[in-house]
Amino acid sequence: MTSLEALPYHEALAAGHLLLQACGDCGALRHPPSPMCPCCQSVNVRWQRSAGAGAVHSAVTVHHTTTPAYRERTPYTVLTVALDDGVRLLAPLDFDAQAVPPIGARVALHFAPQTDGSLLPLFKTVP
Repeated sequence: MTSLEALPYHEALAAGHLLLQACGDCGALRHPPSPMCPCCQSVNVRWQRSAGAGAVHSAVTVHHTTTPAYRERTPYTVLTVALDDGVRLLAPLDFDAQAVPPIGARVALHFAPQTDGSLLPLFKTVP
């Protein structure tokens, strides 16, 4: 179930782009979405489009998943990426990737179409 604060984020992902929540008063970006700015405690929210590019902060390979959609893709790697926007984002590495990118490697978010018509956000390495 998606919270009201996160609904625009999830709707944007389903449409194939990334939105980040920003404070309408101080401008601080935050992720994950929340009802209040952690910097100034404002509840004034706006949304900002992100290119989804950044550097690998950490990586973990999942060998046992409880997510039915990922069972046939196990093992797979999940990256924590320090986006150029200043927040961190978690998403799987492209399932066709030959190797896990090292810490600091540049990656970008892309959206892979699924058989059910949905889009899955994945990170791919970039030169």
